[in-house]
Amino acid sequence: MPQEVKTAVSDGLVANGIGFEAVGDLCELSARGDPALLRWSKYDNLKIIACYRRTIKWLFHAGGARLPDSAEVFNMRTSGAEEIVLSLREIETPDKNRKDIEPGHKSDWIPWFPVIDYDRCTDCRQCLNFCLFGVYAMGDDERVHVVKPANCKTNCPACARVCPATAIIFPKYGQSPINGDQVDESSLQDGDIKVDLTEFLSGDIYDALRLRSKGQKRFAKDRDEQADSILQKKIDRLIKLQDKLDIPPDVLASLSGGGLGDGGE
Repeated sequence: MPQEVKTAVSDGLVANGIGFEAVGDLCELSARGDPALLRWSKYDNLKIIACYRRTIKWLFHAGGARLPDSAEVFNMRTSGAEEIVLSLREIETPDKNRKDIEPGHKSDWIPWFPVIDYDRCTDCRQCLNFCLFGVYAMGDDERVHVVKPANCKTNCPACARVCPATAIIFPKYGQSPINGDQVDESSLQDGDIKVDLTEFLSGDIYDALRLRSKGQKRFAKDRDEQADSILQKKIDRLIKLQDKLDIPPDVLASLSGGGLGDGGE
């Protein structure tokens, strides 16, 4: 979101005597399951100034809370600061001050990770098979979940581009609907957002990826040469589709260097 809009909204709320809680990074609160999310979910008249409602709904869900249906979401991606502040000028808040909400645990991690829109998810498990970094896993409910958000590679939205249901959201991504904007089914037909997984995956590659995700060392003496060969073909295909999948060069470099498995937090 534009920093100038966030600053202008904050200044406008203060100038109008509207108390609010300022969050440094809602994605980080969600990833850590911060108790603030559950507290906010119990508000009768919750108002959130952030981004798309679909994004906020599933960030709350990922953080162990439920966004109330009555919650009002103001989108700083699509609305200007003046418009937002004008809509809130008549709000009466017991506390007229700004309160900053920060996660209790400090780290250098950049909170870039996917959240799943379960209203759209068909449980095809393509994201689980596609991801090389252990971000996804099956839950007790037999559905795919984001279990290791810190494993996700910053600025890479590739799994969202191969999701046939457009159910994967990257809140900080720039392009709609991956950023959580409402899905326009007709706009998906142009191929700019979605990529057919069959363009570069096959069953044998799935098997190789599962082997790699179980902790095999790339340079171990007893490595499976056939699995390495298949995996390299996968990486070669990813390189060819780098632009279409919007994969950052450093992510491909980490793959070539053997940076696979369950690293991260």
